[in-house]
Amino acid sequence: MSTALCESPYHRYTSEEYAVMACTGVIEASTTFCAKKGKGTKIVGACYCTNIPEMGSLLTCLHTNDYYNNKMVSYLGRQCSEVYPNTTLDAQFFDKVYQNASQYIITPGSDFNSSLISYSPITVKSKKVKTYYKAYYVRWNNFTLALNLGAGFYGLMGFFMLGSAIVNWTTVIFPGFAQKFNGTSSKWFRKYVTLTAAFKKDRNVPLKFFGVPVALIPTRMESIIVFLLWTYMILASSIGYKHVEGNPIWKRPMAELGRIVSDRTGVLALITYPMLILFAGRNNFLIYITRWNFSRFNIYHRNVSRMFFLLSTVHGVAISISAFGISPDKYSGRMKKEAVIWGTVATILMGFMMIQGMLVLRRKSYETFLIIHIVFAVFVLIGTHFHIVPYSYDGFTWSVVGLWVLDRAVRLLSIARFGIKDANVTLISGETLKVTVPKPRHWNAKPGQYAFVSFMTPLCFWQSHPFTMITETESEISFAIKVKGGVTLSLYKHLVSMPSQTATIKVCVEG
Repeated sequence: MSTALCESPYHRYTSEEYAVMACTGVIEASTTFCAKKGKGTKIVGACYCTNIPEMGSLLTCLHTNDYYNNKMVSYLGRQCSEVYPNTTLDAQFFDKVYQNASQYIITPGSDFNSSLISYSPITVKSKKVKTYYKAYYVRWNNFTLALNLGAGFYGLMGFFMLGSAIVNWTTVIFPGFAQKFNGTSSKWFRKYVTLTAAFKKDRNVPLKFFGVPVALIPTRMESIIVFLLWTYMILASSIGYKHVEGNPIWKRPMAELGRIVSDRTGVLALITYPMLILFAGRNNFLIYITRWNFSRFNIYHRNVSRMFFLLSTVHGVAISISAFGISPDKYSGRMKKEAVIWGTVATILMGFMMIQGMLVLRRKSYETFLIIHIVFAVFVLIGTHFHIVPYSYDGFTWSVVGLWVLDRAVRLLSIARFGIKDANVTLISGETLKVTVPKPRHWNAKPGQYAFVSFMTPLCFWQSHPFTMITETESEISFAIKVKGGVTLSLYKHLVSMPSQTATIKVCVEG
């Protein structure tokens, strides 16, 4: 088998490469042209360039199976250019080799010893070549198919965002035109699709499982989009798998199908990774393009995160099944590899994040949730990175790092633009805080909008929470904050101890 091609990083193979892999695979399984090197590894790939009998065998195979054409000549010329630096590797060169091989070619019999060095070109059976071609195609085209399906997932999400952006920006730029469509149909659509909760409940009433709140209910429109995204990803992970009878790469279907399922789901998982990070960012540029709010992107962030975890889990289970399908020793050896250990750790931590991200735990102690979530996310990133580096897919993790760093950089710039201000914090109506903050003239806001506020106290300075603005003047903005737990509870306790239940606290505002 032409392992020199197969063990390289991702590459979109051409029909010429599949044909050469198939022919050389059968030829090198039938006889030996190049001496073994090191621990019994053949000098493959380049062998047909350095060894004229193998080149003749290859050209005979290509001609017999109708693989030989101008594109094939160009491909072979590129592959062998280093071996023949001063020779023009054109059709004339390869035709001479083919004609010479035709005079000395033999057909190996049943008693032919394939381990001995052969000095004569050989013929191989076309049926076997076709099987090898199909096996290599199913094996390596699976990566290309996974990337194409992943691009389709981005396209589907982009379609929803583009449609929303057109509608939302039309209402801003052309309010008069948008008003023409504000009739009975549009009101019905808003009432029953875009604004109402998915299950005819108040959107503020969480979805419960055995009485435990696990998640907030999205709108019906958000639920439709989530359903379509899940449907697409399930289909993308399930279709197009084929078993090749007589597969030369894997002897058992269990090993064959386990591997291609693992490769497909692994690539799809990596494709979702940058998206889930982008959707989690407060300074996500898509917020400005679509005019969606942060909570909507959070819904999609959580669902894409679940896809990432489930795809990673299927990837791990499937590769384990494949290894067992080869042999127990293969499974044992694979599990000891450093890349596999990192991937296993990352997947386990993803599972903990899924549990830890449930609504009941977030509400119990948001600050604790946030710390654990960030720490686990960092280790998931590290584990994923070291898992995929050997396969040259680390561009996905570097893009995640880039998105993360960009979000933090924009956040710091936004905070610096607003500045650190002295806010007047007052306890009103028992368990409600009113926070009034002076603002720069250039900082525009309206009641009903939200911003992230950080209270510069020793225990809370590293936290920032979204709060809704209730008033806005040229010089200040105000927030009404319900006392719950964490930072709001600590502020409440501090204000209760004050004679006027009012305090001046330095704050940072981002939004």
